[in-house]
Amino acid sequence: MSICWHITCLLLLCSFITMGCFFIHGIVGGKVSVSHSRPYMVYIRDKVSKQACCVFLVTEDYVMTAAHYKQRSSLMAYLEIDDTNFLPDGVEVDPLPHPEFSITGHDILLLKLKTPATLNRTVNTITLPKPENEEISKDCMVMGWGWKKYDHVTWLLLRIKKTYKESFKGQAR
Repeated sequence: MSICWHITCLLLLCSFITMGCFFIHGIVGGKVSVSHSRPYMVYIRDKVSKQACCVFLVTEDYVMTAAHYKQRSSLMAYLEIDDTNFLPDGVEVDPLPHPEFSITGHDILLLKLKTPATLNRTVNTITLPKPENEEISKDCMVMGWGWKKYDHVTWLLLRIKKTYKESFKGQAR
């Protein structure tokens, strides 16, 4: 499975979570991930509103998510977690949105960790694709925290395999 699709799916998931209003979020129908099997997954949460999203570690200093979080001023990043009921000390972050950000385009946000991550077996960066295009896979793995069923919340990291579909214009939807 292409790492490009991991990133795309993560950004798509983040784009549906809390866009200024309360959204039910999570991986409905997902299965609990094996503990620390996704060392690049990072949980971010606003200290004030308690709204949260999943992001991924791209370097020791930066995580990436959807840019609609740029308006949040009190975000904390939590590394090395599988269960959001037991949050360790978080790391403050500074948002760095794309200069051409809009909800319909460039919805990408880098968050600079004020304290760099210590990389190890349970905290590591995601492998980014090479500059040349990778072959597009139709399968992707979507990961996140939140609702496992529409009527059942879980705070464990969940995953589900989904199939990518193309619209009539050939664009992802």
